[in-house]
Amino acid sequence: MDKLAICINFEEDALAALDQIGKYIDLKGKKVEFLHAWNNEYYPYPGSMVVAFYPNKEQCVEIQQKMEEELAKIASDFAQKNNCEAVSKVFQSLSEKKAICEYVDENKIDLSVCLVPKRDKISEFFHSSFCHYLQVHSQSNVLCVKA
Repeated sequence: MDKLAICINFEEDALAALDQIGKYIDLKGKKVEFLHAWNNEYYPYPGSMVVAFYPNKEQCVEIQQKMEEELAKIASDFAQKNNCEAVSKVFQSLSEKKAICEYVDENKIDLSVCLVPKRDKISEFFHSSFCHYLQVHSQSNVLCVKA
């Protein structure tokens, strides 16, 4: 296994679960790519309108920059703790699952790690499983780590 991707969201449980990955995979010297995708659908109205629409185009740029900064910091901290190389990539897409899946396949990622957040019964019913989507549609092996 040469290429490893960690698909992450910014929920506290998922971030806390990063420490668990080392239990399952020897990360020493590996190249790890942190991936996050978010829906970039925005309202085509200027930010100066009296009625607020969120996000507008300008806010999408700010959101993207903030996510890139945060994910780069998470990757850097992870690399230091696990003696590995880590980089990060944030995608804007109308289909987050598809964007990550295409990236994983195009970059020939050997193993994708999904941090699966805990859900209550109601949110679990409505929550679509990113991990399952990746297992079905990607050529990569998938490891699901419960957060």
